[in-house]
Amino acid sequence: MRLLKLLSERRLLGAMKVLVVGGGGREHALVWKIAQSPKVSQIFCAPGNAGIAKLAQCVPIGAEEIVALADFAQREGIDLTVVGPEAPLCAGIVDEFQRRGLRIFGPTKSAAEIEGSKVFCRQLLAKWRIPSPKFAAFDDPNEAKSYIRRQGAPIVVKADGLAAGKGSIVCATLDEALRAVDRIMVEREFGDAGKRIVVEEFLKGARLQSWFSPTGAPSSRCCPPATTSGCLTMTKVRTQVAWALIAPSPTLMRRFTTKSWRPS
Repeated sequence: MRLLKLLSERRLLGAMKVLVVGGGGREHALVWKIAQSPKVSQIFCAPGNAGIAKLAQCVPIGAEEIVALADFAQREGIDLTVVGPEAPLCAGIVDEFQRRGLRIFGPTKSAAEIEGSKVFCRQLLAKWRIPSPKFAAFDDPNEAKSYIRRQGAPIVVKADGLAAGKGSIVCATLDEALRAVDRIMVEREFGDAGKRIVVEEFLKGARLQSWFSPTGAPSSRCCPPATTSGCLTMTKVRTQVAWALIAPSPTLMRRFTTKSWRPS
């Protein structure tokens, strides 16, 4: 909704130039939707990909090249920049653009830390008593292993920083958990993201997420799907996390009713 508001607020004599930062499926979807606005005349995407190139002009600038992206936005007179990936947000792209007076959609570096650091996120949740798994944070692998031995398995070991969705390892056995610590902290499989780790209690069961669908009208639709995650073994091959998504959840829909309402 904020993005749509930013687009509608631009009262320009000419049409808008929009820059989308990133090069994956998420950014493809953003470009596709933004291209439908009559207020937009030209879309750039940095770095983009072959699919995005059918809808926007791809620019050979990496998503984490913040200064180069800001220079490009200034040089091209970009009216709005939309950031897809977490990495540039955690690196402070919004702060740099705002410093230059450039309009950009996304959280500042300090706000993005809740996504960029699992240690920060868990500590924040604990501080404000927001329900979450029992956890402990470590910057020493030996201390982490001692804690894991005391807790037992199954247990979850996570790299603190961004790891392209691969830094969370669900460990069914003690050996797997100890090996996960070595992979993350000693071998640095995920680079600097593994300087610290979070060791979490393993939770099994359905997880409720509320998905809201803004319609642009005075009402919105809410659907409560259920996601489940856990270990899955198939012929000696163990996946990190097995996801299943059901929407609407047959179990939860017996308790909740999907309604439309007028936002206050």
